[in-house]
Amino acid sequence: MDNSTKSMLWLAVQLFLFGTACLAALYLSGGIQKVNQLSEPVMQGQKQSVQQYIGISEPLTYTGAQVRQSIAQIQEIGVDMQIDHVLYPHAVKPEPSALLRIEVNRTYQVTYQTNPQGEVVTILFS
Repeated sequence: MDNSTKSMLWLAVQLFLFGTACLAALYLSGGIQKVNQLSEPVMQGQKQSVQQYIGISEPLTYTGAQVRQSIAQIQEIGVDMQIDHVLYPHAVKPEPSALLRIEVNRTYQVTYQTNPQGEVVTILFS
């Protein structure tokens, strides 16, 4: 083989590898977008707070992790919460051990108790 033929073959191999690398990068970037797209609702669900839904009449459910987060933020939310007949007043910061009683893998249904003016005074998780 002469030198120009070797150079042409080497150039063809390099172009093939470059093209393959570009296609792989394009495929992987599409995969990353797909993962982000699929994980976005899950991540938003982890950020879900009781405060966003106070006053909505339809029945809502929360995971135990979301209930724990809500209890941890009870002073910011400003509403008493009752979980399985245990009352957590919003004026008192809950003890960390109190959060451990909430089952993370369980699903809790929420209902709201309101005063005569229609303001939510207690959030009940059961």
